[in-house]
Amino acid sequence: MALSASKMGLWDWDLQTGAVTWSPETFAIVGLEDFDGGFDSFAKLVHPEDLPRVMEQVDRALREKNEYTDEFRITRPDGQERWLCNVGRPTLDEGGVPVRLSGTVQDVTERKQSEQVLKGYAQRLIALEEELRKEVSIELHDDIGQQLSALGFNLGYLRKNLPAGVDKNLVATLDDSRRLAKEINGAVRNLMVELHPLPLEEFGLAGAITDFAKQFSKRTGLALSLRLSPVLPRLPAQAELALFRITQEALNNVLKHAAATEVRISLDIKGALLHLSIRDDGQGFQPKGEHQQRAGTGWGLTIMRQRAALVGGSLRIETEPGAGTTICVEMGVAGR
Repeated sequence: MALSASKMGLWDWDLQTGAVTWSPETFAIVGLEDFDGGFDSFAKLVHPEDLPRVMEQVDRALREKNEYTDEFRITRPDGQERWLCNVGRPTLDEGGVPVRLSGTVQDVTERKQSEQVLKGYAQRLIALEEELRKEVSIELHDDIGQQLSALGFNLGYLRKNLPAGVDKNLVATLDDSRRLAKEINGAVRNLMVELHPLPLEEFGLAGAITDFAKQFSKRTGLALSLRLSPVLPRLPAQAELALFRITQEALNNVLKHAAATEVRISLDIKGALLHLSIRDDGQGFQPKGEHQQRAGTGWGLTIMRQRAALVGGSLRIETEPGAGTTICVEMGVAGR
């Protein structure tokens, strides 16, 4: 009775025989009366865009022998599209080899519809943020950047044309002013890249991450190592921007909170999935309760998750005290 009320069913997959068993509630959720007990028959119900991720989650659970949670769409025989939340856990034999995969499935369509409304609001807020970032970046370039360049030129002209025998303190002050002007100009240019990453438009995601990582490491002294796929295709502009912003936010959070000495960034494609990870060797944190937002302040982890979700991806965090933190993003790549 409780399972029916919560729109939750049970399932079991015998990995040795391939047989899949469903509870009556599971049959009701997927809209089937008969089922041949084959995994392939279930896979045919899964939305084509979600199927690669579903298969990857199952493969990972069996490979890593861990519980997993996934949300995906199915198309019922009556044509209805429903969202399901699937939780599975492998059962191991005495030798540690998975022999069964079993768990629960729940219809979460109403929740996903509510999330879709909120997603629309979040998408607009993020779009407004990007518009504002671009406008400020242009203003910095056209106004402050130009004035700083002119100031540097004027100071250089004065230094070059100082009369002989001028007070040494004046020379030192002028040289210091030139140095400050150069540093401020560099800081403004870094801020412009933070606000609106032009390398992203020209060189793509891998190029933009490389450029930003170099500047970030130079500015902060934090060691960064990159492992970026050399055959990464160009992604839709929104997807590239979202992944770049997630990387940017993750690095800033490492600097603020992690007490790390090294960060490793990897970006590659495995099958139909793009994988982005940002891993630090810092202090880590307890991912539950009051410490859950340690991975980000301000926009925080919630906005990072939202950025990934808005382009069809998912974000998860792997951390524990003393063991560093890894931000993992996965998203499907069309045509792969």
